[in-house]
Amino acid sequence: MMQPLDLTQPIKDSGITLIEASAGTGKTYSIANIFLHFILKGRDVSEILVVTFTEDATKELRDRVRKNLSKALLQIRGDVTEEDPTLKAIIEIYPHQDENRRRLELALVNFDQAVISTIHGFCQRMLKENAFESHSTFDMELVTDDSKLIDELVEDFIRIESYDHQSAFNYDAEQLKSLIKLYKGQAIEEAEEFDLEARKQKFIELYKAHGHDQIEVLQNNKGMSRTQKNPYLLSKFPDYIEHLKLYCKGDERPTALKAIVALSQSSINSNMKSKKVPPTHELFEAADQLAECYSDKFIKQRFLKSFREKYEAKKEKLNVMTFDDLIIKLHEALVRDQANGPLHSLIRDNFKVALVDEFQDTDPIQYQIFKSLFGDKSHATEHAFYMIGDPKQSIYRFRGADIFAYLQAKNDADEQFTLQDNYRSEAAMVDAVNHFFSQRGADEAFAFAPAHESEGITFEPVGAKADKNTLKITGQPESLQLRWYRADEDKDLSKTDLQNLMPSLVTEEIISLLNKSQQGSAYFESEEKQALKPGDICILVNKNNQATAMKQSLNENGIPAVVAKSGNVFKSAEANALERFLNAVIDPKDSSLIPLLLSELFTLTAEEIKELGDQERFELLTEFVDYHREWEKRGFLRTLQKFIDRHQLYTRTLEQDQGERSLSNLYQLREILHEEEQSKGLGPSGLLRFLQEKTQADKVDDQYLQRLETDDNAVKIMTIHKSKGLEFPVVFCPYMWSESFEESSYGSFGESNKKNDFEYHDDSRLASLSIDPDEEFRQEKRYLWRREILSEKLRLLYVALTRSAHRCYLYWGDVNVSNTPFEYLANPEVTGADIADGTSTKLDSSQRRSIWQDQVANTSHTKFCELGNIDQMSPCFYRPKNDLELRKPKELKFEFPIWVDGSYSGLIRSHDKVQFTPDQAPLDDEGEKIPNAEPEEEIIPEGFFAFPRGAVPGTCIHEIFEHIDFQDERGWEEIIADRLKHYQLHETELANQEEFFAKRIADCKDMLRKVLSTTLVHNDFALDSIPRHQRLDELEFHYPVKDIQLKKLQKLFLAHYSDGFPHDYSLDLEKLNYRMEEGYFNGSIDLSFQKDGKFYIVDWKSNYLGPRYEDYHGEALQRAVREHFYFLQYHIYTLAFHLYLEKYLAGYDYDQHFGACIYLFVRGVEPGAQSGMHYDRVPKALVEDMKKLILEGEFKDV
Repeated sequence: MMQPLDLTQPIKDSGITLIEASAGTGKTYSIANIFLHFILKGRDVSEILVVTFTEDATKELRDRVRKNLSKALLQIRGDVTEEDPTLKAIIEIYPHQDENRRRLELALVNFDQAVISTIHGFCQRMLKENAFESHSTFDMELVTDDSKLIDELVEDFIRIESYDHQSAFNYDAEQLKSLIKLYKGQAIEEAEEFDLEARKQKFIELYKAHGHDQIEVLQNNKGMSRTQKNPYLLSKFPDYIEHLKLYCKGDERPTALKAIVALSQSSINSNMKSKKVPPTHELFEAADQLAECYSDKFIKQRFLKSFREKYEAKKEKLNVMTFDDLIIKLHEALVRDQANGPLHSLIRDNFKVALVDEFQDTDPIQYQIFKSLFGDKSHATEHAFYMIGDPKQSIYRFRGADIFAYLQAKNDADEQFTLQDNYRSEAAMVDAVNHFFSQRGADEAFAFAPAHESEGITFEPVGAKADKNTLKITGQPESLQLRWYRADEDKDLSKTDLQNLMPSLVTEEIISLLNKSQQGSAYFESEEKQALKPGDICILVNKNNQATAMKQSLNENGIPAVVAKSGNVFKSAEANALERFLNAVIDPKDSSLIPLLLSELFTLTAEEIKELGDQERFELLTEFVDYHREWEKRGFLRTLQKFIDRHQLYTRTLEQDQGERSLSNLYQLREILHEEEQSKGLGPSGLLRFLQEKTQADKVDDQYLQRLETDDNAVKIMTIHKSKGLEFPVVFCPYMWSESFEESSYGSFGESNKKNDFEYHDDSRLASLSIDPDEEFRQEKRYLWRREILSEKLRLLYVALTRSAHRCYLYWGDVNVSNTPFEYLANPEVTGADIADGTSTKLDSSQRRSIWQDQVANTSHTKFCELGNIDQMSPCFYRPKNDLELRKPKELKFEFPIWVDGSYSGLIRSHDKVQFTPDQAPLDDEGEKIPNAEPEEEIIPEGFFAFPRGAVPGTCIHEIFEHIDFQDERGWEEIIADRLKHYQLHETELANQEEFFAKRIADCKDMLRKVLSTTLVHNDFALDSIPRHQRLDELEFHYPVKDIQLKKLQKLFLAHYSDGFPHDYSLDLEKLNYRMEEGYFNGSIDLSFQKDGKFYIVDWKSNYLGPRYEDYHGEALQRAVREHFYFLQYHIYTLAFHLYLEKYLAGYDYDQHFGACIYLFVRGVEPGAQSGMHYDRVPKALVEDMKKLILEGEFKDV
């Protein structure tokens, strides 16, 4: 019996503990607090292992655990305005508060040592750190995509078996590959070893001796059935004779197999008329034996055996391994090592606590790894092993998750706990879901067939503890809204017809909600009513084509909608267009430009290209020759942006249908290619090869899935599998009714064979793969498989319903589809066994409608409503407010600003023709020299002055500052070494490699100490007084602009500044030629932080101004600020940060809260000398005038 988990009580510090966490019950919160318990017990952060199953979940867990430790420390210090009762109770369990404070401070200082990772990351780390004990070789390349390797092995098999396409084996590569996906190392029915050549020879000999006579016997036999579909129709025999003649000569055409089957004894026996005796002969027996060699079962078994052996051999030959190999190799190493071997001991010595999240997604091998390490009874008192999960949310069977592994772990646990209260959804929503799943009783809610009493998946109602605003919708007080489509004349629709209707039905409902929102009758109740908006709505679908149809319907009716990660960005039209762009840049000529002109980037027709004149063609060729040179000088990103700007691609793309999607794809690809270029030092040809490899690959990493194309104020559309772990105010589930158990596609050896191949678990709960077994065997095992799929589809329904915080809309209707999850839950007459063995009584639509109306909707929190045809869609009156949005981005960040229509970089690009005098030409922050630079000085740079110059080293420096803790040096060396290696700045051919690397690390650390310990200009503090939680790195801003005319901006500067700095610099704006009348302005602020109630901006500058500290003083420093228009940059940054604080800081006042802009030229910062620092604070009046000019287009001619 499970007991409620009470985090405010002492927790077990040994043995195996299982925690079942229903949806929304605070699983991550609980893990963070269990982690806190162990820190207060005296465990070091490095002794606590936390494992989950995705990179995103890992990042969230790491962040939540760290923040919880910080919050606990503040609680002990008394620095919180509102106490957390759970934290307070946990802290009070451990009475020595000075020791608690010391342990928390130490945990936060050493938090980088915490091992919070994915299962693959954990296995990789253990193999690498214990290479000797695990017999690992880590010169192997880790590959994320093995599709080419699989393709090659499949093609080899087909080629060998088919023998120049003349074989009777009729294979399809996609069928074989789908069989590989279904096969995950399970047991399969053993194939009997057949000697094909011997059987073939025997058949040929017998056919030559007796074939003519025995065919006559079959032709003349009166007892044989002879129909059109029957193999013994007399008109078919001449073909048989011809094909068999060729077969005997070695021509194994697929048609020969039909003739061999026709001669087989089993076929003859099954085609005799009633009570007639079949003819027999040894030729017929030989045909039976030969046909068996050509059977699907034999072919597939032989293929899997061949594939398994050759796949491993090929990987070994290529010296590569996959992510799955990491798990397999660690498991194999632990099995070899045995329970008390050195590998077990080393890992156990490292980790005294293991917390494994999402345990319902494990498989048997993963469970055996954790069990052998932390669940061994002989070491039970030394380790605490916590398994946290929810079997009701086990929906990733297709990725290898095995619910039976979780159930085995549950059975092995010493203690079992549950989380009882939902903190995600408002009370009415929780009650509605409780009622929905309680109709079948706790043990039958998920139709799970237990092998023994201790095994099962139960549904227990949860309490509601969410502190949420209630969603009020006039006319719809109920949280669960059941929608039933009533067909005309009560005639059932086909499944396809109702699926096609769903987009319009859902769109009409959403229009109604948004119109109510516009009228003030759909809102979240709080101190100030918050109107319901499109971004509060999510539509959950089963398949990508359903998502596409929904998005199209919403967009056609003026409702913004986005599809979450719906596909591989490398398979998009934009990827193809970028490939053509790279080709044209690498080799500018007509043959490379014409494909580009036809692509998404130009969208010209063949006729329009024909009409291009010689001058237009010449100008285009000249343009791409210019891009070729640009790339050599400034890299891919600058080159592409120049192309985008010149052709106004941003504006033109947005005007197209699906323009936002196209632009999102283009910008995502731009970031990926830029990252690849920077991290691997790729040139144009290397980058093109990378792009081509990715566009041809079958598999896709999560990082290459398409992103959402617009901001948060759009309806989200995603698959249920994608939605797991997320929550949304309002959820629509339009297609759950279509999840029928009549015939599932889980068996996947091609559409025509999907009934034959499937995975099932036998009574011992071992996964087995069934391939074309005999009829009796198939029925027995297929029953087990169907029970598993039924249970999984019910779990999928549970996940869908529990994504909703306030409202959920479920759809069904008059449709000819039976045995759905809805029907099972609502109808006690239907049992899981009935569905699995195909004996359930099918209900008509009126019966199903009555069940939903009378039983499911029989609660105050659920409403049943019938829908009819929509002759004309209602107009949508909803219009979003133009809210300024400045937010911390989650995507890849760049060293320099990224722009859409404009940026600081875009502004200063227009000064290319400005000429400076020779003494005004240092290297800029990106490592470029201004024209006419003076010769290199005689002094040889030393220390950090000698650090490499340019864009890549500059990015490296920025990332070091971004990742280090300003107050603790202990993690510096590892971060510096990692970044130097990442950007290939750790090697030299001019000195001892180890000494050089150590010296470079020491130089970086020396620079960091100087920069962070130096008192800032006009202040009495240094950056080493800023804790991590009071700083924000790489704050990206994005705001709409009405007008940027530098002449107007110059007038503002001159009006607000008198003679001297920056009045004189304002005159330099005349050298720029830039105007952006309307669009968006983007940028990225390196560092912003809070100190004594004021907020500051810092920008790291890696410019090389000279080899001495004097080169970073006075006029030299001011010259760099002037030449690079940094004074313009920090005015723009000040405005952006001002807007950010206005939005997010309550009671914000510029004079009171804004500190200053500080530009740190890190090579030249010298403690006590104030070198390398440029400080300025823009006047408030100027900031306000800039805001009016840039954001609102208002300009007062001062």
